[in-house]
Amino acid sequence: MSRVFIAKLDDREVGVEVEPEGSSLYRIRIDGSEQFVDARVVAGGLSLLIEGKNHEVSLTRSADDFDVLLENRRFRFRLLTEDRARRAAARGGRETSGRREVKASMPGKVIDVLVNVGERVEPKQGLLVIEAMKMENEIKSSGAGEVKEIHVERGQAVESGEVLVVLE
Repeated sequence: MSRVFIAKLDDREVGVEVEPEGSSLYRIRIDGSEQFVDARVVAGGLSLLIEGKNHEVSLTRSADDFDVLLENRRFRFRLLTEDRARRAAARGGRETSGRREVKASMPGKVIDVLVNVGERVEPKQGLLVIEAMKMENEIKSSGAGEVKEIHVERGQAVESGEVLVVLE
């Protein structure tokens, strides 16, 4: 039985249909394009076999938000079931509410903290800058809110999945 999701990438929404075809084989339909993907969980993420080519993917998930590293390219997106996307649209797109933990997607070093506790932040506002794999990455807010906790400081080493900031 297939499942339908809505992937939110920046300001774009893309329909994604996933249909299991075997123990690790899936038929994936994205905007009319279809692929068969053999997906297996490995240490640190996923191994995807697509059209005979293997792709190692580092994946970090926080609720509906995904941070994916594929071939040294980072992708951040929100994945909602079709029903949850419809409910969020009815609320004006405010599917991010309540306590939200912003976590490190990979090991790195905090270069800068851009916010303070008690500060209001807007969607996509920079919270921190982390150096990982010799690249500086600005970690942004997924939605509006108030900074409730900051768990790191400049110069601190962080591990994948470590809570950096808490928003509410």
